[in-house]
Formats: sequence, structure tokens, C-alpha cells
Amino acid sequence: MEFIIFEKGKQREYLLKIKEKSQLSWPKLAKLIGKSRSTILTYLREDCKVPMKVIDKLNSKYDIKVEYEKVISLKNTKKEIKFPKLSNKFAELIGAIAGDGHLHLYPAELSITCHKDLDREHVYHLSKIFENLFNQKPKILFQRNIIKLRFYSKELVNKLNQEYELPIGRKMNRLRIPSKILIKQSYLISFIRGLFDTDGTINRHHKNSGAIVEISSRDPIFLKDINKALISLNFRTSVNYKGVKIYAKSEIDRFFKLIKPSNPKHNLKYTTFKRTKLVPSTREIHKALIV
Repeated sequence: MEFIIFEKGKQREYLLKIKEKSQLSWPKLAKLIGKSRSTILTYLREDCKVPMKVIDKLNSKYDIKVEYEKVISLKNTKKEIKFPKLSNKFAELIGAIAGDGHLHLYPAELSITCHKDLDREHVYHLSKIFENLFNQKPKILFQRNIIKLRFYSKELVNKLNQEYELPIGRKMNRLRIPSKILIKQSYLISFIRGLFDTDGTINRHHKNSGAIVEISSRDPIFLKDINKALISLNFRTSVNYKGVKIYAKSEIDRFFKLIKPSNPKHNLKYTTFKRTKLVPSTREIHKALIV
């Protein structure tokens, strides 16, 4: 099956133009293309790519110009996936997916998207974990300023959703720390490592020369989960609507000793802070990593 790849925002823009020209409601538009209302809304949110045959049908009826980057063709062949038992490495990967990852169903895809310079080595690290776990090598793509790990598999997407509660499509207000992660402390530590590597940071405290460790999320329920998890590991935390923070130097030292982040940019910031008493800026880290 062929799918259209739009630039970010263009798929939604196209569908809104179709709706305006057709004067149809979303349920009626969904019926027209032979899809459910929920499917067309996932297209609208850009959680899923639109099949070429759907675009062709809409264009033949409403003649709207389509601006897209490329067309991809996916064969309906089943990949043999070795689905492993939960382990510390698997928990770390699940944490990374909870951070900068997404699960899509049409086409069935797991992706993790990061900064092409700051996170490049970390994405290679995740690719190695993935290959060792699933006996399959994911693709690594570069697009403008991002690096993306991508793997197509309906079986994998469904199992990560069903067994580890990772949401398909939109994550907001649907993301939780998986219950299976909570049964063992080493799994939780590894999950936090993967999450911090993707959605965390160590920055300079604006009030003094200290540092702040933070895991960011706009999801209040998920933030509560993260905060509860860190408290269970005996960290003193502070929470606002944007993230969970750790301020005390002794706590930050213990965080790096216990969690052991895998992302080089975090470790470089931390070791520089330990040596100079100042956390380097992201620009300084960027310069150091691309040399």
C-alpha cells in the first residue's frame, strides 16, 4: 500500500480544505472514503499517514492541490519479531518511547525523533538496544534538524500498546508509567533513564550557579506518575505544570549515579558542571558534540 508523506501541518491543512469544499461533517467525510470517524480524526491530528488511494478519491471529487514531500510504498509482509521478556534494556527503550517516541497504526510504525546533532549518538544507542531485543534493525533517517529511528510492524505496535500501555497516536492525557515497569525497581530506574535521555535536561539554575535536573511533560497525570516514581527512589522533587525538577546538588549527584543516563549530551553537561561549577548552555554542548 502507498502512503502520502506530508510536511508537518500540511496533512491537516489539506483535510481542512477538503472539509471546507465538501461542506461535509467529519463522520460523512469518513463514510465517503470508507473509514471510521476516529480514523479520519487520526489523519487530522497527523497521528497516521493517509493512504494514496484515499487522496486519489478525494482529489477526483474535490480537485484540491496536494502538497506533499514523497510517497512511500509498504508491502503487507509480516516481519518475524522476537518479542522479548521485560528487562532493564527493554525498560530503557520503553522510557525513550514514552519520551520522544510515537506509535502509529496506519501505517503501523514505531518512531523516536530527536535532535540530529545533540542526540545522534543516543539514537544509535537506542538502535542497538532495539536490534538486540527484537533481532531486527530499525532504520535511522535524517530530516532537516532531526534524526529519527523508525520501524514498521503492526505486531510490535500492538504489543507495545497492549502489554506496556504505550498509547497509539496522541499521547497527551493517555500516557502512564506502565504497570509492568513498577513491579521491579531496576525496571523503574531503567525506564526513567530512557525518559530522561529523551525528555529530560540538566540546566543552569537562573538564581545561582547551581543546576536543575528536570523531566518535562505537559501531561499532568504522567507528571504525577514521574514524581511518584522519583519519590519512591527517595529523591526530593519539585513539580510544576511543565515538569518534575530536582535542585539539590547532592540529589543531582545521586540522580546521575543511580539513573546513569545514556545520552552523551546530559553526561557532558553534568561532568562539565562537576568540573567548573557551571552547567554549559545547549549551544556550548552543541558545539562540543559536532566537533
